[in-house]
Amino acid sequence: MVRSALRQLLAGVLVLLLAGGTALAQTTERRVLSRGVTLITRRAPGTKVLAAKLFVRCGAIDETECPAGTNYLLARLLTDESAHPLAKEFGYLRDEIGGGLSVSAAEEYTQFSCVTLRPNMADALNLLAYLVTEPRIKPSALKDAKDAAARELQARDAFELARDSFLACQFPGARWALPVAGSENTLSAIREEHLMKLFHSRYVAGNMVLCVVGDVTAEQVANVADDAFRKVSASRAPGRQLPPLPQPGQGPDVIERDVPIGAVMVGCRAPGLMDAAYPAIAVANAILGGGKASRIFTELRDRLGIGYEVGTYLAPLAGAGYLLGYTITEASQDVGGGIRMPVLEMARKGLSEQFQALADGGISDAEVTRAKRYLVGSYALRHQRASDQAFLLGWWEVCGGGYQGDETFPSRVERVTKEDVVRLAKQFLSHLTVSVVLPERSNAPTTNGQSQPSQSGPNAQYGRAWPQLTDQDMAARTHPGARTRWHLTSDR
Repeated sequence: MVRSALRQLLAGVLVLLLAGGTALAQTTERRVLSRGVTLITRRAPGTKVLAAKLFVRCGAIDETECPAGTNYLLARLLTDESAHPLAKEFGYLRDEIGGGLSVSAAEEYTQFSCVTLRPNMADALNLLAYLVTEPRIKPSALKDAKDAAARELQARDAFELARDSFLACQFPGARWALPVAGSENTLSAIREEHLMKLFHSRYVAGNMVLCVVGDVTAEQVANVADDAFRKVSASRAPGRQLPPLPQPGQGPDVIERDVPIGAVMVGCRAPGLMDAAYPAIAVANAILGGGKASRIFTELRDRLGIGYEVGTYLAPLAGAGYLLGYTITEASQDVGGGIRMPVLEMARKGLSEQFQALADGGISDAEVTRAKRYLVGSYALRHQRASDQAFLLGWWEVCGGGYQGDETFPSRVERVTKEDVVRLAKQFLSHLTVSVVLPERSNAPTTNGQSQPSQSGPNAQYGRAWPQLTDQDMAARTHPGARTRWHLTSDR
């Protein structure tokens, strides 16, 4: 009880912080620099650390005239010193800020991040500006970047592979159905001209948002940033013309891969971040998977005892929203006497039933209240670090229609009613896609040191409730890039 009360108190304090509470005297300002870069500054008095994040409105969805994975490679190469031979200070600046430089290429944006001490602000902003000045791509560096991306794709875990399968079913033929990093085939097709064409069209000042959080004033940041970004192309921001989303394909999709444990995933499309219904789907997500009192945790972990990890995932995208429920688990569990019982069908059924229960309107006022409190509190706790605040400001500005969304999101959640959640659940949560990742048969569980007998098809461990697919069936359902269909850099 005491621990719960302390958590609620901390969450309440942080909510005041988000609302601009005078006790912490935080202020957030937005302006446009002379070259066209949007600058958002949040002053946090007393903070020794300074976080600077540069967002570029360029992601996987902008690869309309180049192979999938082009922006992923471009972002990686831009952080390489060899791409900026004329920037003699590049290596010095990177060392001077203490090694706190990172890059993240996502579906709808690319983020370059520096976290350093407040006195190093000028070095951090100059380094970020160097990153987005015109690069020189060395063939050897491009080859190394391709090889590194291919290794990352091959190393994905069961969760990522299951999400890969889900997205391939939900968005057939669309860019969302492929990994941010592309596939082995698309990576091999990327040339220097693809990288440079994308850079010239998207990496321009009008397409950039710089977010700085620390004990600095907006005027101080603007003076330094204006000078730092003077060499960035001042072209206007290009528009985005996205094709309509395709009709979802059919599931379930079952794949067998070299992973130690499996994954079961059930999901559906959902409103994106720009949709007015986003707070309601966020509440539905919290009802299903928000904390140990959520439906999926109590059903799968408490009642059935299934899964090393269970939960939900609401995609943080403006366009193609989707909601997943998942469990990471072995295909069977020991029930004593040397007997192992298949559990993946139980997991699939348990996840599907919780989604369907919401779609059928089975939601109580108490559940909605708990979910809203959990959502507001956990969102507030995401603002404890300057780096997280800078990310959220930029994320809302780039994907959510304005940085103010970071401050208004808690109040929008508070206004969500049970009727809002029921209406949204009926619209989306009954149209489910199932995806499953099985360990390869060489990794299958054993009984008394002996491999268990296998039925025909890699999904045999699910039991009779699953369609028994042959290896030939499976080959037809998974394209050659099945291991390389999805890579998300945001935390799950």
